Amino acid sequence: MLAVQASLEMSTDGSHQYEKAKKNAFLFSAQSVPTRDSISSQITEKNLLSLAADPCAKLFGLVESDFTPLSLCQDAKPYLDQIASDEICEGKLKDYVIPLKQIIFFRLIKQLSEVYVSMTIEDFENAASIVPFNIAETWMANASRQQGISIQINYMQKAIIFGAPTKVDMKSMRQPLIEIGFKLQQAMQCVAQEELQRKDKLEKQQLLTNIKERMEQETRSIRQRKEEIERRKEESERRKQIQEREAMERQRKEEALEAEKERKRQEEERKRREAEKQEQRKRELELQKNLEVLEQMKKQAEQKATNLKVAGKKISEIEADDLSNISFDQIEKAREAQVLKERQDKIRQRKAESKRVDHLARALREEEAASLKQWAADVEKVDAEQLEKFESAKQEEQRKQHQNLLKEKEELLPFQHVRDNWAEQQLEPRRLDWEEERGAQIHRLTKKVVQNKIARAMQRRDAHVKEQNDAREKEKRRQQEEERRRQREIEEQEEAERREKSYFCSREIQSAFVLQPWIMRPRRLLLQLLLVDVFLCKPVPKVYFHEKFLNESWESRWVHSEQTGVASFEWSAGQWFANESEQRGLRTAAALQHHAISAKLSENFSNRGRDLVLQFTVKHENEDLSFCGGGYIKLMGSDLHQKSFGPDSPYKIMFGPDICGFETSVVHLVLNWKGKNLRRSPEISLGYDDRDSFTHIFTFHLKPDNTYSVFIDMKEKSSGELHAFWPFPNKTIDDPTDRKPEDWVETRRIVDPDVQKPESWVDEQRVPDSTAWKPLEWDDEEDGLFEPPFIDNPLYQGPWFPAMVDNPSFRGHWRPRQRGNPEYEEEVYSYTDLGAVGFDLWTVHEGSVFDNILLCDSLDFAKSEATRLQELFSKEKEARRKWKQLAGDQEVPANDAELPEAGVSVNTEWNIVNVRRDLEPLSSWENKLVNDALRDPQPAAFTNLLHRSETVTGGATKTFVSSFADRTIGVETVRKLKCSACQERQKREREEKRAAEEARRKEDEERRERAEEKRREREREIEEREAKEREAAAANRRAAGGGGAAAGGILDYSREG
Repeated sequence: MLAVQASLEMSTDGSHQYEKAKKNAFLFSAQSVPTRDSISSQITEKNLLSLAADPCAKLFGLVESDFTPLSLCQDAKPYLDQIASDEICEGKLKDYVIPLKQIIFFRLIKQLSEVYVSMTIEDFENAASIVPFNIAETWMANASRQQGISIQINYMQKAIIFGAPTKVDMKSMRQPLIEIGFKLQQAMQCVAQEELQRKDKLEKQQLLTNIKERMEQETRSIRQRKEEIERRKEESERRKQIQEREAMERQRKEEALEAEKERKRQEEERKRREAEKQEQRKRELELQKNLEVLEQMKKQAEQKATNLKVAGKKISEIEADDLSNISFDQIEKAREAQVLKERQDKIRQRKAESKRVDHLARALREEEAASLKQWAADVEKVDAEQLEKFESAKQEEQRKQHQNLLKEKEELLPFQHVRDNWAEQQLEPRRLDWEEERGAQIHRLTKKVVQNKIARAMQRRDAHVKEQNDAREKEKRRQQEEERRRQREIEEQEEAERREKSYFCSREIQSAFVLQPWIMRPRRLLLQLLLVDVFLCKPVPKVYFHEKFLNESWESRWVHSEQTGVASFEWSAGQWFANESEQRGLRTAAALQHHAISAKLSENFSNRGRDLVLQFTVKHENEDLSFCGGGYIKLMGSDLHQKSFGPDSPYKIMFGPDICGFETSVVHLVLNWKGKNLRRSPEISLGYDDRDSFTHIFTFHLKPDNTYSVFIDMKEKSSGELHAFWPFPNKTIDDPTDRKPEDWVETRRIVDPDVQKPESWVDEQRVPDSTAWKPLEWDDEEDGLFEPPFIDNPLYQGPWFPAMVDNPSFRGHWRPRQRGNPEYEEEVYSYTDLGAVGFDLWTVHEGSVFDNILLCDSLDFAKSEATRLQELFSKEKEARRKWKQLAGDQEVPANDAELPEAGVSVNTEWNIVNVRRDLEPLSSWENKLVNDALRDPQPAAFTNLLHRSETVTGGATKTFVSSFADRTIGVETVRKLKCSACQERQKREREEKRAAEEARRKEDEERRERAEEKRREREREIEEREAKEREAAAANRRAAGGGGAAAGGILDYSREG
């Protein structure tokens, strides 16, 4: 408010400023130019001071009320400081402090000039303490020039003089003259009131008429200017955007060129360095070779005492420094000369020796030729005698051995049938056991092979995905493979130890039988004994906790949580069951409640060095598809406070299903490691059969080799290494000291330097309109420089992008060197203090039953318990059917024998229930098809159903629909219907394809017609604009000497244009 007054007080009184103030007032819909008195009265009438801040309101009252000039600044200074602080309107009023000081200063100057003639500069500084004197001097000059206040400063007398004679300024005299005229007008009204009123009335009428005309003219002019301003702003924004895009395009091109130049420079630098390195390496190799040859020649010269010379020096006198003056060719020539000389010497020596040898050999042959025949006859005679003697001794030995064997056979022959009978009796049961065990072993091996194949396939898929996503994952997989290899070595070593142990056990049992060697000969018997030994050497499982809830004694072991808002479990087998006494368990009794209960183990234990198996059963009786509730168990330490057990209680392991509609259907598996709860990623998903209303067995197996397995109804759902699926610290981390080389290139693709932008390419989307012309009333001084409007460029081809090619210098994505992680720990499976189990659940629906909680160290024992339970749970379907029949609901028959061979007239109701239950995921329209087919079991009724199951539904639903149709209307009819449905589907697809092509063709024709219509419209607009320009030019020539009518015509035409 004060700022508005300041602007009014400081503004000049020139006619131009007054006209401008009138226009601004008209833009704000004001009836007249606002004055200080009008603004003050409106503030008081509308009570705006109550809405202002307290310092602003007090400052306004101080300035507008009667005040003492000498104390005005001292009184206003606290309020100004408060306005300048951040406490008032979050510091948004700081910008108004200087204008407020100017207002107070001008009011002070005006009051002082009216009261005082002169005053000292020191007193003036005390009175105007809100500003320094140098600024006050500038403001006094402005006050003297704008407000007409006469002020002089006498520095010799150190005084300020008010009312001094000054030059008369007409601008400063404007306001006083206006006031005098106003006073005179009031006096004339008092003297000739009627005449003045009549005259005033006429003047007002004339003025009103003129004002209306002027207002209409001003309104039109302002509207035109406003539209022109908006158009200029839009065009300016468009030009600015185009310039920014062009600048970005130029910058991108420059960056691409700079990158290409840098790449070429680096490539040339690399080639130059490689050439220098190769040259240096070549010189070093040549020098090393010369040294080796020189050393070899020196050794040969020392051994043979030769006087070989190279470049005028003896070979023994040449040093390493002389090699710079001696070339390799000189050394080779000297070496070849030396070798040639040695060869010639050896040839001469060997010739002499061969002559001597020839003479000696000739003399020896002549001497031995006479006795050679006699020696051959003697040797042949001795060999014949030795052979005859050896054959006679061998025949005698074989005869004696044959007689002994005949005698032994006669002694053992009476006991042969006894031995055969006993062996058959011993081998028969073992043969059966062996065959049974062999079948089981083949089954296990087959299952293991299938699992291994699946695991390897999954590993290959994961490896392929991870290799594409990130190179770091490749290193992680390599570490995992190394860990698996080390684990296989450990398993092979354990297997070897186990076999060795089994072998020694079997040897002890064999010795206990005290059988003869001939009894133990059959290999099958030995294999049976080894298998028996393996089974006899199995360790006894250790059971830490086993709760079946068979009687009411469970309440002494389990403790409900006493936290606020926690509901209690009830002891119940649910609404339906196969055996109530064996299926009683903990049942959630309340919906939308938090349940918590826990039990302590008889003794604390640690799983270090042994397996840990956690198993329990869950039954969610609620069959609503939107069922929402947790079903997980927690394994905790011995320090658990059971009465305050809740979500914030620490735990070691959390395992179990979590279901909430179709959005959440997973198995939670959380491991606590050093106080942090680590969740398996990704979580294990539940299958459709794993989330129904029957009882399911959940098993978690944690092994000492840092691996795990999860079973649902004894079917393995997940397995692997803990480090691979939980966020434990990695074995290696990035080395922070490793830095990427400066010449490492990671840019895979670069701009093709051989491709240039075509010169004829047009990338300017909008261009100035060449047909636009400047209006005649356009004033360059007021309106600025005229700029024609922009239009769409008809030659626009879109932005041009250069082609990209593979970077030949690309070296891949750089990754830092790896080093050992000090936080890495190999053993993450073990827990030292396991002492309690419990359920901490939030359930939206009630009716979940938890039972058969087992905690042990043997998976085989857990599997045996699960097998026993599965036999019991297999009867639940029949129990639920009977329960629903008693409740009045229809249910599926107990077995397939009750299914009808053809037609649905006998058991239509249960067929409808069966189909509806299995087709729950279908939409309402698909269910309508099923209901129509069930109500009318004819071939025509099943056509839509079969077609829908073939094209939309999943595999299970498709199989069920086909089977149901086979039983209902016959296999042959179903086959024909399927063929018919397939043909109809193909026919519909062809028709849809033709319709789509026809639609595309019509759309193209319409697009071409619209483009042609736009072109014709543009030509018509150009012709009309040219015609108007010709008419305007003719009108201007005709009205060259005219007056207001011609000007009005031009104004109207310009507004129309």
